[in-house]
Amino acid sequence: MVSKIANPTGFLLTYSNTGFFKSTQGDCISPSLFILSAEAFSKGLDILFTAHPDMYYQAQCAVKPSHLSYAVDIIIFTNCKKAGLARLMQFLRRSENMSGHKINYAKSAFIPVKKASLIAQRIKAITGFTMKALPITYLGAPLYKGNRENPFMWS
Repeated sequence: MVSKIANPTGFLLTYSNTGFFKSTQGDCISPSLFILSAEAFSKGLDILFTAHPDMYYQAQCAVKPSHLSYAVDIIIFTNCKKAGLARLMQFLRRSENMSGHKINYAKSAFIPVKKASLIAQRIKAITGFTMKALPITYLGAPLYKGNRENPFMWS
């Protein structure tokens, strides 16, 4: 649930396996390489957001996540300041070059919580991602802004 956030953006990223570490399902080293690269990516995001705390989205809660990940999907939460987006994209490009895992731009998107067309245009210009609007379904669960008011949403 996302509520009362000032200019936040979430990015859904999906990766494809190309580059230096080409492995296929069934390779005995494949799961280990994936876990190592996913952990390095996660730690890199933690370091980036710790070094630049203005990149965290501003929520009225104690928890400030920078990202969530599941398998090859990553959701990154950030504000939409131009400098922060540029840092994030620089990090993503470096991660692609080092790991060989390429962002699948066709399946990746940004999700602004506030609907401001100028901000959305700026995000699209900086990231190259398409925009999606809330609510969306991710891993079978609805992602939306606000309180759960509709009891049928969970049936």
